[in-house]
Amino acid sequence: MLIIATGIYIGYRLRSKNTGSVVRVITGFIWLLLFLLGMEVGGNDKLIKGLFTFGQEAFLLMIAGVAGSVLASWALWTFLSKRHDIKKEEK
Repeated sequence: MLIIATGIYIGYRLRSKNTGSVVRVITGFIWLLLFLLGMEVGGNDKLIKGLFTFGQEAFLLMIAGVAGSVLASWALWTFLSKRHDIKKEEK
């Protein structure tokens, strides 16, 4: 957390400077980290053998997350629409 806080502070102090090259360096490091993560996963026999199971669980979590978001959005939209209609009637 201290490293993140330090980065935020430095970014805040340098916000008016041209930091275009920093974005490219960060993107390169992210690609490198993703590649190394893939190598680590590929070298782990337990993960490779359980990949299908992990994929099923991830798919179910994705479906539940999307369904929950849709349901919450619909509920909020309904609530705000009714509230807006009540305010219109009061005028």
